[in-house]
Amino acid sequence: MKTQLRIGSDTKKFKAISFKRAYLLVQSIPNVSATFTNKDLDLTKLRTTIQVKQADVNDSTSFDAVAPTLLNAYRQENTEYLKSISFDTNGLTCKGYERGKDLATLTIPLLWGGYILKGNDEISFSIDIIPGFFGAGVDANSSVYLVLEQDADIVQTDVNLPIYYPITSDKSSPSFNEKAVSECWFLDSSSNEFITTSLNALEFRSDFINDRFDSVTMTELRSKDLNQSEIKMSNKFYNVEPSALPDVEINLDVVTSNVKIGAQFLFVSRVCMSSDMTNRAVSHARKVNKNKAYLRGVKY
Repeated sequence: MKTQLRIGSDTKKFKAISFKRAYLLVQSIPNVSATFTNKDLDLTKLRTTIQVKQADVNDSTSFDAVAPTLLNAYRQENTEYLKSISFDTNGLTCKGYERGKDLATLTIPLLWGGYILKGNDEISFSIDIIPGFFGAGVDANSSVYLVLEQDADIVQTDVNLPIYYPITSDKSSPSFNEKAVSECWFLDSSSNEFITTSLNALEFRSDFINDRFDSVTMTELRSKDLNQSEIKMSNKFYNVEPSALPDVEINLDVVTSNVKIGAQFLFVSRVCMSSDMTNRAVSHARKVNKNKAYLRGVKY
């Protein structure tokens, strides 16, 4: 399902649907009368708010396109993708992935992991495309789409919301608390060198984990975990999906003089658990397995 969005504010609500993931797809047509550069997509001017009402879970998240664009780049199997989308040195603008001379695309993840909406369940996406998102090097016929990849074979246990906490220059020791998370990253779209990094260390505490990552450890993790030819000063610390780490406290040691406002974030995948959602998942999994067995001539 692919829906074109209006320039300005646009809200799309969904009920009674299953989808594997939701994302924004930016399709940029280069302007033949200007030069297409890495300043032509201002990611701070594409903002999304997601409201989830599912079973007894009611939660929301809001973010601009900087952090999810970078997160998506690191997840690509294409090792040249991060370099190809071409972030500017400020970390707030980029060009997108050029598909020949006539089109460039950019994927901005919103939700992933699978969602099944039943009854009164509802997910709304409110997207603001602020004038100036497309620069002078982009043709007026360029578009932004909301895409939901539908799938019938989904078992959803929890609600997972992407949370992007911005790093600011006024706090050298910020602390963040979550009831449960399945992923933890530090994302930096602007720094390419060790001397310009804004993160000295990260401390992660939960019921099962008590760990501290210093600058040397983080440097080693980048080369091991981030499958890209270009590696900025970002780090993946944990990904335990579909499990979760409960009662999480994350403490950062920030180099405030190196912070570029809007370019550095702590990302966590917030896990919203509920007994109703779990019961649904168990019941649905049984139904899926029974149908698969029936198609293969097995009855139980």
